[in-house]
Amino acid sequence: MKKKNVKTGIIGSGFSASFHFEALHKVYGTGIEITGVFSPTQSKREAFAQKRGIQAFQTLDQILDPSDVVHICTPPSTHETLAVAALTRDKFAIVEKPLTGYFGEGSETFDGDHYPRQGALDHALQSIQRVMEAEKKSKGKLLYAENRVHALTRCSRCHLHHLQRLCVSGKKGGRNTHPDLLIHGP
Repeated sequence: MKKKNVKTGIIGSGFSASFHFEALHKVYGTGIEITGVFSPTQSKREAFAQKRGIQAFQTLDQILDPSDVVHICTPPSTHETLAVAALTRDKFAIVEKPLTGYFGEGSETFDGDHYPRQGALDHALQSIQRVMEAEKKSKGKLLYAENRVHALTRCSRCHLHHLQRLCVSGKKGGRNTHPDLLIHGP
């Protein structure tokens, strides 16, 4: 029986992207074709691609076109936008952790230590909701990378619901924090 070939692209060019690239070479049971890498920083994108012998794409659309799956390995403040873009194009999106958080309104002076926690939580929950709505309309699926590249399972959607419940309750193992959502500041 011939293996199905899955075309996958990597968005990002840092440590996480390197980890995902290496992990893709360890996938068995399915053929993996890495379509290339996209990163908004030209020098990092080209260095990542040259070192690994893959194509460097100049735009998000260019990497989405030939890919069935994209690995989103970028700063967390970009995860929602990139995941929704991939899902809108009926692609599978594997998003590196944390899935989302609150990162201010783009201000260089934003300080998460002085921002109301409830406001940040509300923003993070709204972000999760927008991504889940995009997934409902898509033929693709949202997958979450948590210390490994996840394969699509019946439980991947359950994980998002579990994550959402943890955010609402604010508790995990008696602690009042969750490592998969964060408030970020300088």
